[in-house]
Amino acid sequence: EQPNNAEAIASIGYVQRRQGRWKEGLGSLRRAALLDPRSAEILTDIGLTLLVTREYAGVDTVAAKVRGLQPDLAYGYSLQAWRHFLEAGDTGAVGRWIREGMSTTDSLHALTFGPTILVLSDPRIAAAARSVGVATFGDSGAYYEWRAIVERGLGNRALESPYWDSARAHFEARV
Repeated sequence: EQPNNAEAIASIGYVQRRQGRWKEGLGSLRRAALLDPRSAEILTDIGLTLLVTREYAGVDTVAAKVRGLQPDLAYGYSLQAWRHFLEAGDTGAVGRWIREGMSTTDSLHALTFGPTILVLSDPRIAAAARSVGVATFGDSGAYYEWRAIVERGLGNRALESPYWDSARAHFEARV
């Protein structure tokens, strides 16, 4: 029998994603969102999962919901920036979403959310970052994790695996 608790179901989804069972993980996260539709965290994780599974059309709706629930944080804007980067490499759209996110938030959260850091670290869109005066950050486990996801999205399996290995080594060193 399945739990009837959004947090428990979302946790199952996180485990399924870590096991590489992305579609099942997405289903679990969607069930969790039905139980807790005001959880921007669960919705953000749905958006991130949609990015990994290349279901880009669904990201817009999820990102809009996240922005509606947490307009002062950058998650919804970062999801949109990621969508345009991964789907089409549209640096203009990436820059617009980053600028909009930065203009509506009172904190540096727009700069510290993993996908945005990676987007800004990629030389292919450095011009968009420079246009908003954003600095990039050093390596971390989150960077390696997101870089692996980007390489998967770009179809570059040869680089995906080493980034996953780097992320694992980084996180294991902390345990």
